[in-house]
Amino acid sequence: MPSGEKLAKMAQQKCGFTLSQIKSNFNDCLKKLLDTEFKLYGQKEKECSEKIIREAERLKLLKRTSSLASSFKYNYPNIRDFFKSISQSRMTRAGGSFENHVKYLFESLKYPFDSQTILNGKVDYVTK
Repeated sequence: MPSGEKLAKMAQQKCGFTLSQIKSNFNDCLKKLLDTEFKLYGQKEKECSEKIIREAERLKLLKRTSSLASSFKYNYPNIRDFFKSISQSRMTRAGGSFENHVKYLFESLKYPFDSQTILNGKVDYVTK
């Protein structure tokens, strides 16, 4: 899987907002970046999952049976754990994705900010 930073950059390039668009529609730009990155992530997740499942079959970690339903039943514990891991990875990436795009938008606008500042607890961004 590409890193969160790489996926963020891919989404930013794909959206290609102008400074005027960011200034007048910051929230809409942020939402579009997040949506675009999530779609890119979904495509990459599907590609990587297919490779992992094919490799698991090759290594005989997953067993094929006569039908999809019986294969699913037989392999259920491994399949469940695989998708649980993917889900946890997706949630971990979501917070980083938000931070990457806010930082990109602030930097595009040349807004001064500090990230990961400690106030009464850690906050993601503080504008100066």
